[in-house]
Amino acid sequence: MSTHPDFHPAVDLLLKRMGSHPEEFTPQPSRWDWDSLMGKYGEFLNQWERQILHDAMRHIMMDDMHRTLMEDIVTGNSNLSNRFSSDRFITEAVETATMQGELNL
Repeated sequence: MSTHPDFHPAVDLLLKRMGSHPEEFTPQPSRWDWDSLMGKYGEFLNQWERQILHDAMRHIMMDDMHRTLMEDIVTGNSNLSNRFSSDRFITEAVETATMQGELNL
């Protein structure tokens, strides 16, 4: 990850932590309260710092969403919505994920 010359060292440190320990930034359980962190310091970030932190957090959250969806599909215990928990949908989702290389059974 290349950093912009105007990045403060604290932003660089946070980016490195996000890269090495993304689980600390997901909603539950979370070591870091992202909203509080950004609420306290966000106004002091420049546009490049805000954008790269947003992009890093987006990546973490999309990975977390993917993991959550795959766990729900495989186990049939949806924490997100119970309307798709029938065996037919679970079977189709597992077959699709397996064919796409996203799930190794």
